[in-house]
Amino acid sequence: MTSCLATAARGSRVCGDLIARYRCGNIDSSCEKPDPREPLKQLMTSPSAPADDVMRGSWQRPRFAFSLQANIRLLDRINRSAFTFTRTEAVKAALTELGLNIVEMSDESAMLDGGDVLFTGREFFVGLSKRTNQRGAEILADAFKDYAVSTVPVQDALHLKSFCSMAGPGLIAIGSSEAAQKALKIMQQMSDHKYDKLTLPDDSAANCIYMNLPGKGDVLLHCTPEEFPESTKVFEKLKDHMLIPVTNQEKAKVDGGLTCCSVLINMKKNI
Repeated sequence: MTSCLATAARGSRVCGDLIARYRCGNIDSSCEKPDPREPLKQLMTSPSAPADDVMRGSWQRPRFAFSLQANIRLLDRINRSAFTFTRTEAVKAALTELGLNIVEMSDESAMLDGGDVLFTGREFFVGLSKRTNQRGAEILADAFKDYAVSTVPVQDALHLKSFCSMAGPGLIAIGSSEAAQKALKIMQQMSDHKYDKLTLPDDSAANCIYMNLPGKGDVLLHCTPEEFPESTKVFEKLKDHMLIPVTNQEKAKVDGGLTCCSVLINMKKNI
């Protein structure tokens, strides 16, 4: 694959404007754009505003008056947007350095999360969830014109890959829940290709990482026996795979999966 879709968070520009208003009162050409990584506490303080007063919510900056709860909610939104902004820029820089084609989504109505994008090697399935919409799927289809792109409604899960992923060439790992099985049925109906399935007792265990590595063959990173003992037994039936258990206990606390921490790139040269 010689191209990669990198999406910039819609909230990044909003976050930048909001921070600028706090730092400068107004946005103008003389105002230096703040670094979103700067400690958020500095956004709410000034030499004339003691930090303790700010945290108690008793201090009010001109033009803004918030309760403590409103301040906390606002800071949380700024924190999330700033983190997404810096993360997006870091990934973009790394992919650019590798010489990959970067396609940015300029349509602010579009949402596309990597956790909702399943590439089978033959086509794309895009989950329609709280973080991915139809417009995002359309932009993906426009970026990868050589592949079919089908949308799949996601129910009772954060992402499409919360309960499915590729476990090998033409092999879909899928959870056993009703939502997972319904999504699989939709994928089968919409696809012109035939896929084998690996059904796992636990939906979260279906989030695994398959790699075809030179000299290693089929390699699969999957959940540990401590996390999902029954699902691990299913993985162990894949005799032709090199199986590598990887713990996901900490990432699971924030709804993260193994695929959340990986960007797979197919390149002929060594990186």
